[in-house]
Amino acid sequence: MARIVNGMILLLLGWLGCAMSTAQSADLTCGIALGFPPYQYSEHGQVKGFDADVIDLVMKQLGRQCQLVQAPWDQILNRLRYGKLDLVVGMETGELRNRYFDFTRSYTARKSVIFVNAQRSEITRQEELYGQFIAGDRSSLIEQVWTDQGLHNKFRIRELESKSESMRLLKIGEVQAALMPLEVGIYLAQLQQVPVRVLAEPQVETPVALAVIKGNTVLRNQLDQALQVLINSGKIQALYQRWFGQQKPSS
Repeated sequence: MARIVNGMILLLLGWLGCAMSTAQSADLTCGIALGFPPYQYSEHGQVKGFDADVIDLVMKQLGRQCQLVQAPWDQILNRLRYGKLDLVVGMETGELRNRYFDFTRSYTARKSVIFVNAQRSEITRQEELYGQFIAGDRSSLIEQVWTDQGLHNKFRIRELESKSESMRLLKIGEVQAALMPLEVGIYLAQLQQVPVRVLAEPQVETPVALAVIKGNTVLRNQLDQALQVLINSGKIQALYQRWFGQQKPSS
């Protein structure tokens, strides 16, 4: 009987040791979105994208392990805001988000544009979209410009969980335009075989960085220093070129 008890104790201790080892191997949790290719997406159950590769480089630079948590973007933001994640990769910075999150230096920048279906639409000016349904890109620079100009209420914005769904609705004509980052729209248009045309775009790009909950200065500084090393060494630039086939300096 004593041998059985001792054996059970050893098994329990072994299981606890494995559990502790697993927890220690991934001491950070990082949020990343779904349906945002080529930056953040899932393929055959694996997290993929430029931003996924960026956080992999950052963790290697820090000598730490990170568990990627993938979900719709709004869920990712809420989890970080309420402390259920340690950080989020690939977040566009902005005045509203600065109230809730602290950001590292930017490692790239994105520009949102207005896409229309080149075969279905004869629209050539933004004003022709007044009163029309547009698949929205929440908190995009274009929508901020519209708000500043008092134009936002002139459009019927449909906020969707993924850019893939936005492109699908543009393809079948359920929306007359779609807002999304240029590279995302080009990628999805090719994937879904949608003939698109860029109608309008802002003249400036939005910086993209790593985000932590407001006040987590220690982690923010660690991530920031790692990014600085990667940017200075050219590794972020090389990664961008592999994904997009062109050079793009960080903002």
